[in-house]
Amino acid sequence: MKFLLLLISLFTVALSKHERKKVKYCDQRRPVFLFNGMLGSTINANLNIPATEKLPEYCPRHVSDIPLWISSDLLNPLTRDCIPEYLTLNYNNKTQTMENMKGVNTYYPANTSVSGVAFLTPKDSLFSQLVRVYADIVDNLEMMGYIDTEDLQAAAFDWRFISQPDSWKKDLVNRIESTVKNSENKVVLIGHSMGGLIIHNFLESMPQKWIDTYISKVITISTPWAGSIKAVRALLSGDSLDLPEIILPSDFFLKAIRSFESSYGMIPSSLNFNKKVLKINGTKYNATATKKLIKKLSGSILPSFAEKLIEATEVDYKKKTKHWEHLCVFGSEKKTESQLVYSSNFTLLKIETNKEGDGTVQKESLKLCKEMGADILEIEGAGHVDILENRKLIKKIQKSICKTQDYKATPMNFVEKTVRVVGKFIGALLKFVNDFLDD
Repeated sequence: MKFLLLLISLFTVALSKHERKKVKYCDQRRPVFLFNGMLGSTINANLNIPATEKLPEYCPRHVSDIPLWISSDLLNPLTRDCIPEYLTLNYNNKTQTMENMKGVNTYYPANTSVSGVAFLTPKDSLFSQLVRVYADIVDNLEMMGYIDTEDLQAAAFDWRFISQPDSWKKDLVNRIESTVKNSENKVVLIGHSMGGLIIHNFLESMPQKWIDTYISKVITISTPWAGSIKAVRALLSGDSLDLPEIILPSDFFLKAIRSFESSYGMIPSSLNFNKKVLKINGTKYNATATKKLIKKLSGSILPSFAEKLIEATEVDYKKKTKHWEHLCVFGSEKKTESQLVYSSNFTLLKIETNKEGDGTVQKESLKLCKEMGADILEIEGAGHVDILENRKLIKKIQKSICKTQDYKATPMNFVEKTVRVVGKFIGALLKFVNDFLDD
């Protein structure tokens, strides 16, 4: 076994020596804050659930620092049902807000580090390379000289909520102000998918003078400014997260999804989405009619609080009151859900598609940012999530964040990326084997 470990170590060294350094170092860097998208950051929890809360008998009630997203328990048939239970939110009639089950305290485990938005498992995990989110962007930025938790930070938020707590906003403001003071450079905010909406809402809540003082630029990627038809399907019949039904049934997270505030904030906007969304028994529903239908289904198919959430979360993003430099990036020419066909009892019969979107969000929603005054970068063939690996996007980010005059933006090439990924996997494998031998 020790001989095997030696071979793996030598192979890792050989790879690193033959790695061709394409990414140029930048000595004048604008600090970067990364905002995750829906499902795009890790969530852990401390559990101290009282016996009065309904929970399957086999689900632990008292656990510290348990991963909820993504959790290895999802692969365990004996405990996998516990994860949706822990993630499900309850409606508080007094405060008219959604909150965790009593005794569930959720948090982003990586603090200010980008590790929890780069990967959905710990970065030294054996499986981290299979759940990459911002990983390619982070790799390129680190090769430019960026340092995690210093001039590269996560602005991670709980993606179950559209409205973030005051404590989150206060912490973010303090970190941005401190970073600008220490670096003497304004920051660049980068948000993927729902993260773009969170950035927008955050900046709209800040004084214009503060924005002018601390924000250099905003880059939004794959943001559903007018919502997504896929969000309606997730609410009505569930979503298998693009995995085979045999691995993750579409209704597995249905109860949890229907409790997420963000689920209602992502349905097609009755203000800005003009195409048909649903067809039920031959009757077609546009975004306005779909919104009314979801309200009508409150208390029957959907939870009783659905009507309140759909009203509370709809935002007209075209009505900006503040100003900031904005680059809006999105993919297109991918097969995307264009209309959902249901029976009268809301059994999903058919998903109609076209190539007017990024595979998750319709182009009509993605390009709304143009009417908001943003500069546009459309990348044909890029998908909703895999756009985060796209060299055109990464090159544009490099140009936006490096102040060095005549800086040549060059993202990692395929070989360089492969060497880096394989090297990290081997490092994780070494750690796994080491831990196994120690046990």
